[in-house]
Amino acid sequence: MPPRTVEGIFLDPQQISDVKRALGRKLAGWRRSCGLTQGDVARLVHSTRSTVANVESGRQVVDRVFWVQCDSLLRAGGELVTGYDGTGPRRPGRRRRRLRRLVMPVGEQSLIMRRLLRRARPSGSRTATRQSRR
Repeated sequence: MPPRTVEGIFLDPQQISDVKRALGRKLAGWRRSCGLTQGDVARLVHSTRSTVANVESGRQVVDRVFWVQCDSLLRAGGELVTGYDGTGPRRPGRRRRRLRRLVMPVGEQSLIMRRLLRRARPSGSRTATRQSRR
């Protein structure tokens, strides 16, 4: 994996850690200035309190969707999103994939659900169902 850069400057792991902590402190500052708790923010951006706490301390990396939602909720004027965007490129995360499922057309959702239910079914149950219909 190539070294991560911020505005063209190569960063070592310690510097990346410092950038994450600084961005987390900004989030905590905006949250407190709005009089919200970590739990309040978590509920409003569809996350968990522990995720918000870990992001604020720089221990957890979340995707851009989280930062956009927090920026909008806390009326940070783009400061949080800009801070996130300045931390370098990221791979699409689990949350983005989950959001894609949420905005997927209903027909495609039901197809995926049928496939998941088929996988969850015990191995012998399909055979038993066919035999009982005969």
